[in-house]
Amino acid sequence: MENETIIKRNLKHIILGLILVLALGITACSNDKEIVAKVNDDEITKDELYDLLVEQNGAQVLEGLIAEKIVDAEAKKEDIEVTDEEIEEEIEKIKEESGGEAGFEQMLQYYGYDQEEFEENIATNIKIKKLIGDDISVSEEEMEAYFEQNKEQFGQEEQVKARHILVEEEDEAKDIQDKLANGEDFEELAKEYSKDGSSQAGGDLGFFRRCQMV
Repeated sequence: MENETIIKRNLKHIILGLILVLALGITACSNDKEIVAKVNDDEITKDELYDLLVEQNGAQVLEGLIAEKIVDAEAKKEDIEVTDEEIEEEIEKIKEESGGEAGFEQMLQYYGYDQEEFEENIATNIKIKKLIGDDISVSEEEMEAYFEQNKEQFGQEEQVKARHILVEEEDEAKDIQDKLANGEDFEELAKEYSKDGSSQAGGDLGFFRRCQMV
């Protein structure tokens, strides 16, 4: 019983971390001098990039990896499995909460996930739910306390989300502006007229920080 209590206590802290921390995955790189970028005549190597990422995010990433390994080990010990149907059910709930397929895709883009990575995170969360069952609850006060103790990890610059319609001629821009004033749909007009790659997404530029755009 003592071991079981310790495991459940550890899992409680793990679920707090996984609820609040979005760990940045870092892939170990080789010792070669592979060039990943150039600035004039200065080269940035893969090793330099890796070292900087480890310095900035190493502790947080390590905690996330440890938590993931503990969850996987405990799930295996308890013969807990996660089915594709369970993952899809959770994703459908999230899509509904996000405002549909478009909102879901925007959320993935915002957090930098692809579909496979997101499904892996969902699978981990399902394992945690099955492991802790109804035995452990996490209160709002506990989550707030955890956030206050670790809020430096969640710092993020203010961002905005925008759409645009990019055209070459001023007359065409004015014509589109008139169509918008008459109630035509911005996204549909962007798909029809915009000259850049955002047109297929209805002019959606996603989220960006101040001074990031021209």
